[in-house]
Amino acid sequence: GCGRVLQKLLQSDKIPHVQTIACGVKSDQLITCGVSNWGGFALGAAILLVSSMGSENFDMSLQKCLDSWKVDWFRHAQAIRATLQAGAVDGMSGSSVELKVDGLSFDVHHGVLVSIIQVLNSLLWRQVDPSRSNQITIVEYVGMK
Repeated sequence: GCGRVLQKLLQSDKIPHVQTIACGVKSDQLITCGVSNWGGFALGAAILLVSSMGSENFDMSLQKCLDSWKVDWFRHAQAIRATLQAGAVDGMSGSSVELKVDGLSFDVHHGVLVSIIQVLNSLLWRQVDPSRSNQITIVEYVGMK
């Protein structure tokens, strides 16, 4: 999707190897993220949140979805292992043996997915009880990283 801003990217001196890694494919909407899997997962989380908001029982509806969407470390590792066994390689390291996603260890990758679920859970509680000021919004959370 970065083809939408490709010329700006190519002019940047802040992105190492930009000439090699910049994607030329355009998209209608651009989601920037360090790893495309994270962007897709976050988009799915946002759709889940928005689709639950119109529900009469918003809190129960979203909590039910969250419960079914838990990120199970073992199941997730199995899925990546299966893609490696089918012939896939990690895009950054070229490894077909190590559990990596874009050159990052599986634990780091999995941790980000768990963080996305935690943010979604936080947003759930903001909707249910806005007085819970200790909960954060996704914008505040991203700003902390």
